[in-house]
Amino acid sequence: MSQSREQRPKPFWRSVGYLLFALAWTIVFAATTVGFWAAAMRVAMGAVGPFNGVPLGGLILITILGAPTIGYVFFLSPLLTATQAALGFSLFRDSLGAVDSDPPIAVNTGRRIPVLAPVRPGQTETRLVAVGDLARLPGARILITVIALGAASIAAVIVVGWT
Repeated sequence: MSQSREQRPKPFWRSVGYLLFALAWTIVFAATTVGFWAAAMRVAMGAVGPFNGVPLGGLILITILGAPTIGYVFFLSPLLTATQAALGFSLFRDSLGAVDSDPPIAVNTGRRIPVLAPVRPGQTETRLVAVGDLARLPGARILITVIALGAASIAAVIVVGWT
């Protein structure tokens, strides 16, 4: 006895895409976090420096050019990757009980990099998307804070490396 399309459950492999999406973003988040931890440990152990021979102008240039990069890579990017990983796991959970006639549960809002948003978001998904949007398109306050955190990180490296 065959079931109609409306009653037939979706094949499990359709849910695997959401799981792979979540795992990929989890790997990116973990790599960024481990990279930041490894860099912080190298600074704490004194492996960075000494800066005795570096002219002051060079240190200022390093800070000006490095602060936005470090701020984005180590502070803003983990927000986006963590929220997308959590959203991917949530979408995977929601896709497990779906049937063939159900509409899609997510849309791609990114251009080159897949960034998903749920079609019918719940309270958790709405919050995850809001935090992810703050990381993708930060306002002036958040951008200034992130650049300041990057500059503070560079200053900490310089201070530790000088001693």
